[in-house]
Amino acid sequence: MRLSNGFEYIDSNAALAALCERAATLPMLALDTEFVREDTYFPKPALLQLNAGGDIYLIDPLKIDQFAAFQALLADPGIAKVMHSCSEDMEVFNKLMGDYPANLFDTQIAAALCGHGFSLGYQKLVAQLLDEHLEKTETRSKWLQRPLTDRQCHYAVDDVRWLPHLYDILQQQLHELSRKEWCSEECDRVLAQARQGIADEDQYLRLRAASRLSPEARGRLRALCAWREKLAREHNVPKGRIVSDATLLDIVERIPTSLRELGSAAKIRQSSVRRFGDSLLACLASTDCQPLPGELPGVAERGDKSRRELVRKMQAQTRDVAEAIGLPVEILGKKRDLEQFIEAREQSPIANGWRAPLLADKLDALCKC
Repeated sequence: MRLSNGFEYIDSNAALAALCERAATLPMLALDTEFVREDTYFPKPALLQLNAGGDIYLIDPLKIDQFAAFQALLADPGIAKVMHSCSEDMEVFNKLMGDYPANLFDTQIAAALCGHGFSLGYQKLVAQLLDEHLEKTETRSKWLQRPLTDRQCHYAVDDVRWLPHLYDILQQQLHELSRKEWCSEECDRVLAQARQGIADEDQYLRLRAASRLSPEARGRLRALCAWREKLAREHNVPKGRIVSDATLLDIVERIPTSLRELGSAAKIRQSSVRRFGDSLLACLASTDCQPLPGELPGVAERGDKSRRELVRKMQAQTRDVAEAIGLPVEILGKKRDLEQFIEAREQSPIANGWRAPLLADKLDALCKC
């Protein structure tokens, strides 16, 4: 299977509007983005790739400032938007347009539901289903430079060239397996999570070590993670540029009360102490640092042997069901999902949607034993 390497470069508002008018008549569009995030909190959009009916367009967001027509195109529920592993791309669309695509089809999700493997990369999926082998050389390229090199353009084109073919194959496989609704549910979850985001007060849950902390230290960590998130957003710098995760974990145990004590925290930049130290200490001393008693959401009590044994039995049951229907166990139910099923059943994805009839009753039976 060989396709032309040609593409059209869109670098004006008028050209983008004309493209969107043509593309609006199609039933499916394939999309990807390139962005840079090395020194910022928000992604810097560098390129948008669009495959519209086999014609490929590279859209330059550095030259375009009117995206209303493109936003309307992406918001059209009658047009399928095909992407691969698109959670980070959602941030780019939100940055440019304050909105997200409707009728999303993520080929990584679809591939997992068809039994091709969990979290399969685009290159591997293309090789597996289409026997085409793509280069990976431009993944860390300087996408904000202009003009783009021929190699960059070739790489960007390939990122959407094969998506329609993957879409056709995976749609057929989903149909044969009666899993098209499963895929729609999972893609809708991606969009819902993108819209909702993670509250500043819940950022601490992303640190695995939070579960090992005392209630007092955990309360301090929650406050400091929220403080860091707000500051990073305000200054548009990476969170780690303010204070790293490792440093925060050290601080909540040491509880420094002066800049000098703060300066001795693990791996802390002295520039961060000078710039943000007073604010950090004020947060640490504030009433925001209330203890967080009890278990973290989705984290089993480490000392509870019966609880650990229950989770192990639930994992074994989940593996058995996944193997029986040819699914990667990770998409059916991760350990965190199982623990959430114990603690807040109705909030767990296992108790909702397509997973529920496969697994919920079996896990309920284990919980009642």
